[in-house]
Amino acid sequence: MRFRASGSSGVRNATLRVNHNGAAATTVALTGRANATLLREEEPAAAGSTAPSTTEAPLGDAAPLRAGNLTLTRSRLRPLTVSTNVPTGAKVIEIKVLRFAKGKRGAVRRITLAKVYRKSAKGGKHTFRLTRKELKTLKPGRYQVSVRVGKTRGNLGPAVTRILRVKPVKKVKKG
Repeated sequence: MRFRASGSSGVRNATLRVNHNGAAATTVALTGRANATLLREEEPAAAGSTAPSTTEAPLGDAAPLRAGNLTLTRSRLRPLTVSTNVPTGAKVIEIKVLRFAKGKRGAVRRITLAKVYRKSAKGGKHTFRLTRKELKTLKPGRYQVSVRVGKTRGNLGPAVTRILRVKPVKKVKKG
């Protein structure tokens, strides 16, 4: 749910009432923060037009930045390589590698192997070689690689994820 106020920002409260079929209604309290918007005047589009048009320009934080296409490259002899398109304005890239492991009763657990932060001076395609010790020799199994970008470590956008499957090395029989 998005709270919106024209000209002011701050905490907003609301209540949501949900009616059930034949049962008593449920009331839920909602709280959110509104971003201030600024209405600015622009030049009239036509010479005969007298009323100026207005355009909304959000103040404060812009929409979160999101990484582009994510490509993974892995070789037995080379480190894991992650390539992605970084949007303009992103200063920090977070790359997280998780290993899928079987837990009790068939549940799948995710174990974090590494979380790496890299800096970016400009937007465009970036390639990162992950040379940490725990990422150089990946055991056979499934891994999840996620990339988040943003202006600071505390202000990262949504993750773009890919699944990487590492197959066991086939042994060649000498004969």
